[in-house]
Amino acid sequence: MILALIALFPGAGLGLYLVAEQRRLAVATVEQDLLQLARQAAADQEQLITGVRQLLVSLAQLPEVGGSNAAACSGLMASLLRRNRLYADMGAAQPDGTIFCSAVPATRPRNVADQPHFRRAIETRDFAVGDYQVSQANGKPGLVFGYPALDDLGQVQAVLYAVLDLAWMNERAAQAQLPRNATLTVVDRKGIILARHPSPEQWVGQTLVVLPLLQAMLAGRGGGVVRAPDADQDQQVYALTPLSGAGQRDGLSVSISVPSAGAFAASNQRLRRNLSWLGLVLVGALIVAWKAGDVLVLHGIQPVVRAAQRLGAGDRQARAGLGGELSQLAQALEQLARSLEQAQEQHRQAEARYRTLVDSLPLGWYQAAPTGQLLEANPALVQMLGWPDQKALLPANLADFYLHPEEYWRWRAQLEREGVVRNAEVQLRRPDGSGFWVVGNGQVFRDASGRVLSYQGSFTDITVRKRAECEARSSNLRYQQLFDTAREGILLLDAETGQITDLNPILASMLGYSREELLGKPLWEIGLCEGREAWQGALQKWQQGESMHQKELSILDKKGQRVSIEVFSQLSVVDDTKIVQCHICNVTERNELRSALAREQALLRSVVDNSPDAIFIKDRESRFLLSNLAHVQVLGAAKPDEVIGKTDFDFLPLELAAQYYADEQLVIQSGQPLVNIEEILTDPGGTKRWLSTTKIPLRNGTGKVVGLVGISRDITEQKRLVEQLNQAEKKTADLPALSGREFNNLLTAILGYADLLLVDLGDGNPLRRKAEQIRKAADRVAVLVRQLGS
Repeated sequence: MILALIALFPGAGLGLYLVAEQRRLAVATVEQDLLQLARQAAADQEQLITGVRQLLVSLAQLPEVGGSNAAACSGLMASLLRRNRLYADMGAAQPDGTIFCSAVPATRPRNVADQPHFRRAIETRDFAVGDYQVSQANGKPGLVFGYPALDDLGQVQAVLYAVLDLAWMNERAAQAQLPRNATLTVVDRKGIILARHPSPEQWVGQTLVVLPLLQAMLAGRGGGVVRAPDADQDQQVYALTPLSGAGQRDGLSVSISVPSAGAFAASNQRLRRNLSWLGLVLVGALIVAWKAGDVLVLHGIQPVVRAAQRLGAGDRQARAGLGGELSQLAQALEQLARSLEQAQEQHRQAEARYRTLVDSLPLGWYQAAPTGQLLEANPALVQMLGWPDQKALLPANLADFYLHPEEYWRWRAQLEREGVVRNAEVQLRRPDGSGFWVVGNGQVFRDASGRVLSYQGSFTDITVRKRAECEARSSNLRYQQLFDTAREGILLLDAETGQITDLNPILASMLGYSREELLGKPLWEIGLCEGREAWQGALQKWQQGESMHQKELSILDKKGQRVSIEVFSQLSVVDDTKIVQCHICNVTERNELRSALAREQALLRSVVDNSPDAIFIKDRESRFLLSNLAHVQVLGAAKPDEVIGKTDFDFLPLELAAQYYADEQLVIQSGQPLVNIEEILTDPGGTKRWLSTTKIPLRNGTGKVVGLVGISRDITEQKRLVEQLNQAEKKTADLPALSGREFNNLLTAILGYADLLLVDLGDGNPLRRKAEQIRKAADRVAVLVRQLGS
């Protein structure tokens, strides 16, 4: 019976070990799946934080947040808040913490100098996450974020803040694909619950009561799985992961919990079934071993027992006479023991050599489980990833080190499909969020059934090479863009032979040739130098390193037409090859434009100076930039040069100059003209003069007001004539006061004499027609008098 038990003991132990290992793997799978769900939920929440960071970074570039115009800044914030329901409030605070700009008007001054988001933004000069708070504007719970706006010297000009409405975090939590009876929780660095699903209204703003989970969350070291009772003392499994915002640790954590009974129900049932079958097998094997032992084992051992009894009785010739299978079995077991000992020693030596080789590799090497969890990593990988030691690194998952997680899943899919991946260039990240480039190689190991056992691979840091390649590409691209889009011709020559090695499109167009027609030809064939001697002289100067600047040269294009050019050339060394670089500018049109501009300027100056109206131009500070002769006389100056750069305060009385300055600043600031403003001016001789002045804004090419243009016309004479007309009208207004009787008496006399004159003049008298005209005129006057009288 004892021998049977001893014989069955290794098998029973092996069976129990396999059952326990199967149970452990099932539990690990459940925990890993739960942890992956937590990471996915964290990624959803991180999108909100990334959006907040992008908003604040964009706002920090705007001039309105600099602190000089609080009204404009508040208006901008209010407009953004109306269009974006994601936030409960947003604004900006001065470096001392005083809020000067807010989307929601405040009833009293506010200061945030003691709040975490403000302090961290000032200290780190970067995006910072604050604490849970309830909005004073609408009473909604929110999470506050901060970001510094820096001036040109790198000093903090203001700290922008945005309060994220926690309703959106809870909406993201509700969208997560959770198992049955699972709970998702998001907490801040103080353990305050920011989001929860289900029942967010009961939990948001409360403090997490599960102490082991709270301690693990506040530690924030890469996440993991915690088993602890909840508030109702029901055992739960918590998968937690820290929440990163915009590439840095911000103290937020996400956890997903499920009841332990439900999470491990399937594995517990499988464990009970396996234990039951193992018990039945062991009992059956024990019965068989007991019965077979009597027949097989005791029959062979009885001679040994009898020999021992004979030796005890003093029979020195007693022998067991063992033979057959037991003797051969003993020898085979002894030989097997020696072989196993030798194999173990060889394995130990091979393992030592393997470990030495792996640890001395200059590249990062790793072995990972099918779930992606690291099982082994050499010192080079630990150092490359920026972790303090191997012990801290190993609990992490391989997916956590990819800067772009989708690249990890793409690599894993290719690895499982093809079995090996070589020379894949990807970006990894360190705990501080910084990224770096590596070239990765990987291989998958499977068992006989094809099931994945582990992944092995290596990473080689190629950040320096990638940076150099990027800089080289950028440099080449910038050079090619400048070369192709330059507004002047560029010609490259071989300094030894003078042959053309390259030219840009604008030079080919200038000369009328295609690029292919000029490549490889000597310089003198395109007419840049007149004759071989001139070319040889220029070539000799270039070979000596002398730069040349030739103005107003004349060359012939392909059609034989002369083109005026300006050439600047110098010697350069590119890849040990001496190259002459010539910059050729077509100045034909420039010379024509210069002449035309000079003529137009002269004509314009003549028109301006001979205008009877005073014309002037001022800058934004009301300093004179132009003044014609009429305006110079108005100011009492001798010539325009005495006026340029000065202001009205240098020539006019203080009160009048101040009025002019106020009107001009209104035009400059508003961009609206002042038209036909009547002004009184006392000239240098003491005479008062009336001026009608129009001032219009002067804008540059981008539409910005850079000054103003003014035109003043002397209307003194017009004013005098108007005054005289007013006096005449006043006198005319007194005419109706005359007596109508007097007019009638005079008209009666005129009419009477006209009738007598007509009687005296016969029909043939030439004066009769004139008398008739007098009679008609008198009749019209009579009609007018009657109308005035009515």
